[in-house]
Amino acid sequence: MHFYWESNDAKSQTHPRRLEAETRKLDGVREVYNELGIGPASSLGSRSTDSYIDSKVKARLVDSNQISANHIKVVTERAVVHLMGIVNAREAKVAVDVARTTSGVKKVVNVLEVVADEDTRRLDNQSLGARNPPPASAPVENR
Repeated sequence: MHFYWESNDAKSQTHPRRLEAETRKLDGVREVYNELGIGPASSLGSRSTDSYIDSKVKARLVDSNQISANHIKVVTERAVVHLMGIVNAREAKVAVDVARTTSGVKKVVNVLEVVADEDTRRLDNQSLGARNPPPASAPVENR
């Protein structure tokens, strides 16, 4: 398991180092990516811009028709896009290229775990098998 936590809202340098040390002790954690930064809380405008960038990156990933939307999580903080998930090498390259060429992105942090193609297929099959099919149609309430 990889553990990734990013925030620019930490109050002191001591807290992030302590969090990282405690996280490393957790069972199953193989690696910790510490991107904690010290600074003021982000403004509403900054968070709105980040949400917009998130949406643009996600939409471009889907539009590329080269990546399963289930494979990658996109998180943006202060125009820095973080890519997380389990992907094959081709998907990782596409995701990074899409993110870095999206307008408004200042930096891309790649925390993708690259695995063999058969592993991504196996993960897809597991997640698809675990889902319940949607109902044939949603109920309608007449008033």
